[in-house]
Amino acid sequence: MSVNIDLNGIWRLQWEALDASTNVPECEAPIDAAVPGDVHVDLVTAGLLPEPLVGVNVPLHEWVENASFTYERGFSVDADFDRAELVFNGLDCLADVFIDGVQAGSSANTLVPHTFDVTSLVKTDASHALRVRVDSGVIWGKQQDASKYLTMFCTERAFLRKPQFTFKWDWAPRLVNCGIWRDVTLKLYKYAALRDVLLTPTFDGSSAKLEARVQIEAFEAGDYNLSLSVANDQGAADANQAIALKAGMNEVILAAVVDDVQRWYPAGYGEQALYDVEVSLSKSGTDVDSWSTSYGFREITIVQRPINVDEKTFIVNVNGIDIFCKGANWVPADSIIARVTDEKYEALVDEALQANFNMFRIWGGGVYESDLFYDLCDRRGIMIWHDFMFACSEHPDDLPWYMDNVKDEVTKAVKRLRNHPSIALWCGNNEIDEGYGGLRKSKEGPDAIYHGYKIFHETIPAICADLDPCRFYWPSSPYGGPDPSSDQMGDKHAWDVSIHLPDMIERADIRNYQKDRGKFNSEYGMISYALTRSILEYTGEDKLDFSSPAYKLHDNFFNSDHGLTDWYQKVAFGSIPSDPQTYIDQSLAYQAMGYREAISDFRIRKPECAGSLFWMYSDCWGTLGWTIVDYYLRRKPSFYWVKKAYAPLAVFVRIENNVAKTYVVNDRMQDIGITVALEVANMEGQGKGVAMDLVAPANGVIAGPELKCGWGYAHARIEKGGRVRSEDLILTHFPSEMEVPEVDLDAEAKEMGDLVEVTIRSSGFGHFVYLDLPDGAVPSDNYFNMLPNRPKKIRVSGVEVEDILVGALNLRR
Repeated sequence: MSVNIDLNGIWRLQWEALDASTNVPECEAPIDAAVPGDVHVDLVTAGLLPEPLVGVNVPLHEWVENASFTYERGFSVDADFDRAELVFNGLDCLADVFIDGVQAGSSANTLVPHTFDVTSLVKTDASHALRVRVDSGVIWGKQQDASKYLTMFCTERAFLRKPQFTFKWDWAPRLVNCGIWRDVTLKLYKYAALRDVLLTPTFDGSSAKLEARVQIEAFEAGDYNLSLSVANDQGAADANQAIALKAGMNEVILAAVVDDVQRWYPAGYGEQALYDVEVSLSKSGTDVDSWSTSYGFREITIVQRPINVDEKTFIVNVNGIDIFCKGANWVPADSIIARVTDEKYEALVDEALQANFNMFRIWGGGVYESDLFYDLCDRRGIMIWHDFMFACSEHPDDLPWYMDNVKDEVTKAVKRLRNHPSIALWCGNNEIDEGYGGLRKSKEGPDAIYHGYKIFHETIPAICADLDPCRFYWPSSPYGGPDPSSDQMGDKHAWDVSIHLPDMIERADIRNYQKDRGKFNSEYGMISYALTRSILEYTGEDKLDFSSPAYKLHDNFFNSDHGLTDWYQKVAFGSIPSDPQTYIDQSLAYQAMGYREAISDFRIRKPECAGSLFWMYSDCWGTLGWTIVDYYLRRKPSFYWVKKAYAPLAVFVRIENNVAKTYVVNDRMQDIGITVALEVANMEGQGKGVAMDLVAPANGVIAGPELKCGWGYAHARIEKGGRVRSEDLILTHFPSEMEVPEVDLDAEAKEMGDLVEVTIRSSGFGHFVYLDLPDGAVPSDNYFNMLPNRPKKIRVSGVEVEDILVGALNLRR
């Protein structure tokens, strides 16, 4: 059987300046370096640099860009082999690898693994010295001629196959990663190696045939046996085949039929049935090599059916079911990608499931994520819209060496990830067709040369068609129609609110989401402050100070000097509060209101609109940003509003021309008989109500009751079986347009086993009532509006009674 020798652990690290850079400190002695890891972390651990993501520390790390780093360790081999291969799953970015002083290989791509044949360099029962010289690639990148390419933030990133966001983005600092950032293994093979397996299902009624197309490299020609096993707790199927392999590469196809196959469904639409699939190779009864994965049987198509002469849908269909995709854009969970822990991946995926997500969009400026991330999405039923790693820049598709690098990257990424049931589609890039191809044509005419077209419209689709023929490919995001971000077809980045509308009042008004007609909104967003405790943590300060250098460093590009959030405050609340805490609280509230507004407007247009993926889910550092879960894994108030808005059975109330209208969205696969009640009232609770019995159609939308309304609130709720299944409670107008009186809150907390139940009563309309809880406490709800004099019960885990405080935006002080 093949042998894996783990080369992770503590290596020795030293560095020197590149190209006589003057800002690189002298390396006085080697330091310990963790592999997998990143030199930024090693330098912090050694006490030579401060933690970069706190205060104003990140610029202190910039010298890393101008240095070459050398990792060293020893290893030995005590097994017999025919082939020895050194596998680096992540080298960032320009790297040379040496064994006993002899070069074993080099690499120039951070994003995919690199395998070096070291058979001639490794001896059994001998000790070897392994050395890796690596640098960030920045100096080399700056030396390239970028004059013909349109780029953003900097020119060097267009040439470097690295995580693009680390060069700086509106929501991320410039912290260019460097190091051996994923696992290192020495693989020893005897006789032969399994190189690749493509699994392809064919469905026939209740059964499915799973075909395994297996690539085998034989180091010794001869007779072998290949087996395929497909099993779960409901049963197993297998196939075996005696094969004669020639020396070199061989392809063998094996198939097994699974009766009464259990299918994989997205969260909310069925179970995430998974099978253990194993391919094994043996010779004369001796195991040679094996490959295994967890696999889900499902059929995914993208339905682009005509709506009218000019418009088409863009619907993800799974196993014959049209899915409304609910989720957000995923970016790396740390600016230093190597230090994202398994625990953080698990927490983020589980929180997304709690918020009723069924899809992430892996944004094209990050990385192909860890194996664990995709496994978690498989198990939790969260589909993945997967960009390839190209974002917001033209790319040098006229340079042969660059195109060779791209082909190698895409081939490796597709082969590695294509057997995951969670991956719904491949997408060529983020915003390059819209922002760069479109810009070229608008300035230079329809025949303008758009650098990158060849990559996204020729090279990548050809590789996907060959290596992953059953999965849909989409050239760019956004894409479709005469305008790449068209309302008519394809996916859209709905940035009129927040970024695009020229009038700042209109740009800041979340009610403009009602005008959107996008068919699949794969980006849109509302910016907000972080929680106060997070701001103090990432600034490293003991009080709020919006003028401090640390605060300004962590600000968002679109909010420099409060450029956007000031307008949010004026539009929503009428003025800019002088008190920093009030400013933060109102900012958090408006983001929550904004995401609820957008999601409701998109969902009630189902199936014409079939996707809502907001920008973005979580942060890579402490910042003012677009997310609902911050860098420290703290839920922002918007988390709770998104959770309700994404609920499988949801009611929404929308104010249209002084009429409160209700809409029920049902993502369940069966009709549901319900009662929809609507109440409109002034701020003291005086008003009128109506109720209607109706049937919420399976996987559909239905309008409910409506009432004329004035200044006050509107409250819609779904009742079934004596319980409230969903509710939506909003102000009919912004606080800037009507008075929101102050209220008194009465709260009573009592222990109930491991939980604390909090009963809250408000003397009037409670605007954005919240429980201020310590980290680790998890409430059943938070940051909600309250009806006058009607109690609301919240249950909280992980908290003591005395640690709970209750407040509201309009609490009487």
